[in-house]
Amino acid sequence: MILMCCTIIVALILSWRIPKKLSRLEMYACSIFSIYLALAADSILGGMYHLYAYFKPGVELIDYAAIGIYPAISILFLNLFPFTRPFLWKCSYIMGWTVFSLFYEWSAANFSSLFLYTGWKIGFSVPIYPLLFVIQLLNFKLVKKLISHR
Repeated sequence: MILMCCTIIVALILSWRIPKKLSRLEMYACSIFSIYLALAADSILGGMYHLYAYFKPGVELIDYAAIGIYPAISILFLNLFPFTRPFLWKCSYIMGWTVFSLFYEWSAANFSSLFLYTGWKIGFSVPIYPLLFVIQLLNFKLVKKLISHR
């Protein structure tokens, strides 16, 4: 519980303090998408297949508080993304976030009660995180396109 609360507080402070490249509407749309993406993944992988859980198996109200991490991380990831840099730089950025996410997941599973493996292995997350970050980028590009067509 301490890790989750500290993570949410730090992520919210950082996402509030960094220089914003995204409009409020873009941040809002991408935050809602990140919540939906997290709930979908958690419902399928954690709920349907029982591969992992937050705190303990089963769904409890506190599990939804963990979802609060994703909007702030989405805002940080997208606001700091090197859109004008070469492709290799962008890939390195995504890999950096992937390594950070893997380390966070490993810490949450091994040193706190936040994340409980019940069939999941950290190796499964290695291809998942880059995919999720690319999906976030594709969603952001769609949001920008939809906004520009207003």
